[in-house]
Amino acid sequence: MDNLYGERCGVCGGFHNQLEQGIEFSKEALTQMLRDIYNGMNVRDDIQRDAFEETLRLFNEATVEGLSASSYPTGDELFLEQLRTNNEVFSAFRTHRMQNDLAAQLIDKDGKLKPFEQWLDDVQNITDHYVVRWLRTEYDTAILRAHQAADWKHFEEYKDVLPNLRWMPTTSPDPDIAHKQYWEAKLTLPVNHSFWTRHRPGDRWNCKCSLEATDEPATTGAVGDFKPVPSVPGLDNNPADDGKLFSDSHPYIKEAYPGAKKAVEKIVNKPVLDTAFDKKVTDKVTSIEDEIRMNKNFETAVAVDKNSNVIFRIKGSQSDVQLSVNDAKKLKDCILTHNHPGGWKYDKNRMGHIGASFSLNDIVLAINYDLEEIRAVTPLYTFSLKRPDKGWGVKSKTLIQYYRKKDRELKTEHYYLREKGMISEEVASARCKLYNDLNASCKAFPEGIPFNMLEGKITHEKPIKGQTGNYLFTHEEI
Repeated sequence: MDNLYGERCGVCGGFHNQLEQGIEFSKEALTQMLRDIYNGMNVRDDIQRDAFEETLRLFNEATVEGLSASSYPTGDELFLEQLRTNNEVFSAFRTHRMQNDLAAQLIDKDGKLKPFEQWLDDVQNITDHYVVRWLRTEYDTAILRAHQAADWKHFEEYKDVLPNLRWMPTTSPDPDIAHKQYWEAKLTLPVNHSFWTRHRPGDRWNCKCSLEATDEPATTGAVGDFKPVPSVPGLDNNPADDGKLFSDSHPYIKEAYPGAKKAVEKIVNKPVLDTAFDKKVTDKVTSIEDEIRMNKNFETAVAVDKNSNVIFRIKGSQSDVQLSVNDAKKLKDCILTHNHPGGWKYDKNRMGHIGASFSLNDIVLAINYDLEEIRAVTPLYTFSLKRPDKGWGVKSKTLIQYYRKKDRELKTEHYYLREKGMISEEVASARCKLYNDLNASCKAFPEGIPFNMLEGKITHEKPIKGQTGNYLFTHEEI
C-alpha cells in the first residue's frame, strides 16, 4: 500500500493532509481482533466483526464529514445509503486482508505457534500501517471524495444553467505536473465531457483540487495537449455515479486473498444471484446490475454472452427499451439484464419502492429469441428467469393466453382476500387507493384502466385525456 498511496497528488502535498489528525482506531477493537486471530479464528472464511465495525464506523464518519463540507450537501437518502453500503464492502475487504496479513505471522520458522507477546511484537509494524498510516490516508481521501461527490451531484443538477466545469487551483503547496497542468490552463469543459470520466479532482490520493461550475466558454481544444496522467487503483471511478468512495480496482478488492468475496458477502448480507453461466459471467453481470439499478429515469438493457463479453448496451425510456431486430437476433444463448426504474418513484418505506419483476413482454422476448437467461433489477430486488435444460418448452402465443387468464384469476382472488380481511387495506392499496381490483378500474377510469397504465408504461401523476374528473394516482403511507 505504501507504493500505491505514494501515487498521491503532488499538487496537493504530502502523504496525508491536515483534515483529521485526531482519528483513532479503537484499541479495544484491535485487541479483540488480535486475540481472536491468535485463538484460531478462520481468517479465510470469516471476518473479525469488531475490527470490521470499527473500520466501517470511521469510513462512515469520513463520509458524513465530506458531504457536510460541500457547499451543496446532498439530501438524496438513496445515494447516502449507497455510500454506506459500499463503505461496508470496502471495510470488509480491508479487514479480511488485515487479518490474513496478521495471521501469516503466527508460526515461527520451526512451524510452531509463536508466544502471544512475541507475535504482537512481530506484527506491530503491520498493525501500525493498517490502523494508523494507511487508515489516515484512506480516511482523508474518503472525506475529500465524499465532498467531491456531493459537488458533482450539484453540477449535474444545474448543468442547464452552468453547463461547464473549470479545474480550480489547489490550496496546497509544492505543486507538480500531475494536476497543475489542468488548472494552469484554466481547463473548462462541459459537465458531460468524456475527459471527466478519466480525470477529475480526487483521482489521486489526498488530492485537494476542486471544480467550479461556470457558464464561461469551454476550452475543449487544450485537452489533447496535456501530459498523460495514469489512473490510480482505487480512485478510477466517480463516486457520484456509483456511490463508491474507493473503486473495485483497489488492491484490497482486486487482489483480495482467497475466501474474501464469500466472507464479505456473509458479513454485509449481500447475497449474489448466480447467472446461468460461470462465476466470471456472474461477476460481470452483477457489476453491471449494481450500476444500472441506480438509473432512476430510464431503462438500460445489457446483453452478455457465456464468455462475459458485452454484446450490446442500449439505453431506453422510463418504461421500456426498444430493441431492433438485429439486436434481438444476437440474444440467442445469452443473458439479457435490464433495470425497472418504476420503484424509484416511491419513498423507500412504501411498498411501491420494491418495483416490478418481469413484464409479459420480457418473458415473450426470452422465448422468441431463445435467451439463456433474462434478468431484471429494481431498487431492492434482482429477478431471474433461466431457460430450462430442455428449452423454454412453450410458444409465446400460448404463454400470452395463459398469462392473461391467470392475471384475471389473481385479480379476482385479490379482491376476495381483501373483502374477507385476509390482507390489509395497506397491502391492497399499495399501488393506488382508488384502484378497484375486481374489474381493474378506478374513479378516473370507471370502465377500466388503460392497459399501458396497468403495465406501468405510463404514470398517472397528471390528468389524462378521457378520464373522469381530476383524480390522480394516490397511494397510502405504509
